[in-house]
Amino acid sequence: AKIFREGSFRDCDKILYPSERPGEKPEIWAPHLMKYAGAFQVIYSPQEMRRAETADFKIWERKAPLFACRDFGARDPFLYCEDGVYYILYTESRLLKYRTSEDTEHWSDEKILQTSLFDGCENESPFLMKKGGVYYLFWTICDGRNGCYDNRTMVYASRTIEGFYRTAPITMLKAHAPEIVKDRDGCYYLLSAFYPHNGVSAVKLKWV
Repeated sequence: AKIFREGSFRDCDKILYPSERPGEKPEIWAPHLMKYAGAFQVIYSPQEMRRAETADFKIWERKAPLFACRDFGARDPFLYCEDGVYYILYTESRLLKYRTSEDTEHWSDEKILQTSLFDGCENESPFLMKKGGVYYLFWTICDGRNGCYDNRTMVYASRTIEGFYRTAPITMLKAHAPEIVKDRDGCYYLLSAFYPHNGVSAVKLKWV
């Protein structure tokens, strides 16, 4: 796609500085942006899954937090919606957890989606998608052995969202904080933060 080329995006002004969020933790870890009810919402962490809303990306209004986690390190929220049900995925140490909601206001108790089977390894930046009746789960290894921005992204497949618990990965991709986008021509692209270069990179993804 023509949009996915070097220099096709420009860096805009930063948003939600700590000074604009009194009473909150200063960090914003791995935010997730989604369109909801005619506006855009950004969900961010750590520990508390907070959100802010905008209609023009200039003026932001902070909303009530979605929920708070027990672990300070709970982070990297990702939202997936199917049949009117929202799933929020987030990491907590070696656990990948999720909750569900029908209105993004009231959330279920947390459940474990997957436990890391790699020794001394945490997971970060989860991404969930569905293609051809199969769910694909992506997350990046975090174990300190390959730098702060590890490029080992594990990929899992399941016929159900609940079926990822103790499954083995089907492949590994070189990417950090992966996201998959689909263009109007039906082509898929893998987005990677920091790797292979500082910033965001994209590569065409082929399914076999």
